[in-house]
Amino acid sequence: MRVIELKRIKLTIGVWIVSLSSGLAWSASTPLPSPAADSGLKSFKQIVVRDLTLKKQVPITLLHPVGEVTVQGWVQDRIEVRVKKKVIAENQESANLLFNQVDLLTLETPRAFEMRMGVARGVDILSKLRAQKQNPVEVDLEIHAPYQLDLTLVLGRNQAFTVQQWRGSLTIDSRESSGHLNKLNLKGPLQVNCLGCGIELIESKVDGHILASTQAVVLRDVESRAFLVDVSTGEVKLENTKGNFSVHSDSGKLLSENHQGSLSFQSNAGGAFITAFKGKIEVQTESGQMIVEADEFDPFAHFDTVKGDIQVSLLPTFEGRLDLSSLKGEVVVQFPADPLHERSDEEYGPMVPGKVNAKVGSRTAPLIRAETKQGGIRILRRDPVSNLKQ
Repeated sequence: MRVIELKRIKLTIGVWIVSLSSGLAWSASTPLPSPAADSGLKSFKQIVVRDLTLKKQVPITLLHPVGEVTVQGWVQDRIEVRVKKKVIAENQESANLLFNQVDLLTLETPRAFEMRMGVARGVDILSKLRAQKQNPVEVDLEIHAPYQLDLTLVLGRNQAFTVQQWRGSLTIDSRESSGHLNKLNLKGPLQVNCLGCGIELIESKVDGHILASTQAVVLRDVESRAFLVDVSTGEVKLENTKGNFSVHSDSGKLLSENHQGSLSFQSNAGGAFITAFKGKIEVQTESGQMIVEADEFDPFAHFDTVKGDIQVSLLPTFEGRLDLSSLKGEVVVQFPADPLHERSDEEYGPMVPGKVNAKVGSRTAPLIRAETKQGGIRILRRDPVSNLKQ
């Protein structure tokens, strides 16, 4: 095996202007510090700016299997693409030959506008076959496009992608990547199918779903009428969310702080840790524990687990009904509650241990129903300041 020693060298920058058929393009080719000085190889980069005019306002599709992608919405009716190419070569001439083999290709139809990186037009057959098999040029894309159009990103593995300030519908397909979505206000659904991806959605108003798997999914300052997050082992965080949210996981846990609206969580082994909650909540697990600090339940709260423990902490001002049941575990209500006799012992026999059906205060709503077979149930009073916040 040949070992190459890495060294840093000082190089100069070259700049030139190029005219393209699709519009003006500015290009800069810069040798970078050499990753392989002993072998005579250097790292070069080139930036080309493409200005694309849309004949019609049609959906946009980007196919990009390798490299980072950033999409920024804007109000103009054209598309600007900064194509950032990187390559390792012996000299500038060799780097230019490799750069010229790869270009941004576009296809516009009456119903769609497609962009992808591919072999440049005019490249000879032999070079085209080599480029299709293994092209050494790495390409990152920075795109500005009309924010109201529908957008589809079809990406490869191990990529980073960012979409900001978008309003049309948004579909993203990728694998084992990292995604950052910011300031979305979508008129259509958000659909992210990204197994093995870490996803962050911030300051947005969207409906739709995120399908991930092993990495964390974070939703912060998000409002939605209907949103689903589906993971396997990845952690899901909801921070300052509002609306109707559902989370499904195999063993990934849910962390929620300051949610207002409806929240549903279903998991096999994942736990739910929820603070500053206001609204309707349903949590179902096989073995995952539940720790919930609620400011207000409306109109009900339902907790159901086979093996997990359930702990619900309520403000001192809480009034409502408790329907609690544990087949084998202990049921504890820390504060006074008045039993509700909806059945007679003479007709049905005495109430079984581990069951509480009671009223707190003068109201019978909202209803808190908690059921577990093997775990315990604890209903506690708490201070107005959350005990779960770090």
